[in-house]
Amino acid sequence: MKNRSLEEVWSASQHVNSWLRFKADIVTLVAHFRTWKVAMAVATRSMSRSRDDRVLAGVMGGIARRFGWNSTLVRIVFVIISSLSAAFPGIIVYLALWLLIPQDSH
Repeated sequence: MKNRSLEEVWSASQHVNSWLRFKADIVTLVAHFRTWKVAMAVATRSMSRSRDDRVLAGVMGGIARRFGWNSTLVRIVFVIISSLSAAFPGIIVYLALWLLIPQDSH
């Protein structure tokens, strides 16, 4: 068996490390692709007002379901933006969405 120098062993280990990192990057890329496919499937859902997840008319519940978000957080963000911004009249926007978004058919 040939005696290898420390530099040769280090170089070989770096090559193996590079290969392992490359494989990990491929696995990560595949996982991201699968996540993207799921996100695209969620994004292709049609917009409708929720019958099950509603507080008033189901507008925020429908938006949350459409994008796969937590409906409580959508409601909280909507209220915060509505109350902090004079340029975002929340009640008018909510009423417009109530009229424009169809009721869930289920």
